[in-house]
Amino acid sequence: VIFSPLNRVVRSAVWRLALALLFCLCPLLLFYSQSGMEGFFFAAVTFLGVLMWANSAISDSGNGYRIGASVLFAIAAMTRPEGQFLFGMVWLLEVWQVREKSLGKKIGEILAFSIPFTLIWGPYFLWRWHYFGYLFPNTFYAKHVGNNLGNLPLGIAYASGAFATYILAPLALMLGMTVQLGSQRLAGDTSELLALKRVVKPLVL
Repeated sequence: VIFSPLNRVVRSAVWRLALALLFCLCPLLLFYSQSGMEGFFFAAVTFLGVLMWANSAISDSGNGYRIGASVLFAIAAMTRPEGQFLFGMVWLLEVWQVREKSLGKKIGEILAFSIPFTLIWGPYFLWRWHYFGYLFPNTFYAKHVGNNLGNLPLGIAYASGAFATYILAPLALMLGMTVQLGSQRLAGDTSELLALKRVVKPLVL
């Protein structure tokens, strides 16, 4: 996907290679991609969804890309509950991006991004809630431990270990990208700046 024509956001070979290395250097992704679990599928669908949403701002077929991204986010939300939060954050970014457009264009673009997700994920959510009787995903009830502060040190150790293992490298790459884009902007080259900002925001979130 990174090196395909679909990736209209990041056209520089250097930054495409940087994104590829970001995936290759993620041990969590490498492990779960061979485990047969849903994590790798979820990551692939959300990454493709973010790219399609980013393409909507730089393509004549903007609403077509929004619809495609919305469908992919709905699939992601049915795969893992984090997909709902990701869609919500990207939806807020969409609302922010169209704030200066005409009212008709605002409504059309927001609806193009909102309706497919609602039509796919909405019935699934209602069925799951009716069938299982749980408002939240099953893992919330299976792993919920109330107000037991005895697990707090374990949670802190888990979060710090996850940061060092999985988040430090992406943050370092993002810092490098920021420095590079800043130097390009100072030099007057903004060809990739807006597109990269658009795709990096939801990936960082």
